[in-house]
Amino acid sequence: MSRQRLIWLSVTLAIGLVLGAGTVLAQQVTAEGLFREALVKERAEGKLREAIFRYERVIAEFPKERQIAAQAMYQLSLAYQKLGDPRAKVMLTRLSRDYASVEPYAGRARARVHR
Repeated sequence: MSRQRLIWLSVTLAIGLVLGAGTVLAQQVTAEGLFREALVKERAEGKLREAIFRYERVIAEFPKERQIAAQAMYQLSLAYQKLGDPRAKVMLTRLSRDYASVEPYAGRARARVHR
C-alpha cells in the first residue's frame, strides 16, 4: 500500500471516529433534559401521556439523581391525578417513602397523601 493511500485511510478513519463519538455524545440523555421535555409535553403541548412516559423514564433511568427523580415522581403523580388514575396516590406514597429526605417534594407528597 502506498504511503499516500495509508495517510488518506488514516485520516478517513480518524474523521469517522470523531463523527461517531460526536453522535454518541449528542444522543446521551440527561435527567434534567428529559424532565424538561416532560414538562413541555405536559404544559405547553398538552400531551399528558407523552409527559407521563418521560417522567417514568427519569425515575427509572436516573434514580441516583434524587432531586430530579423526586421532582419527576411528584409531577407524575399530578399527571396521573389529572387522568383520575389511582397510580397518583401510589406515586405520592412511594415519593414520601423512597425520597423522604428530598424536599420540598417529599413534604408535598406527604401532605397530599394525608388529605
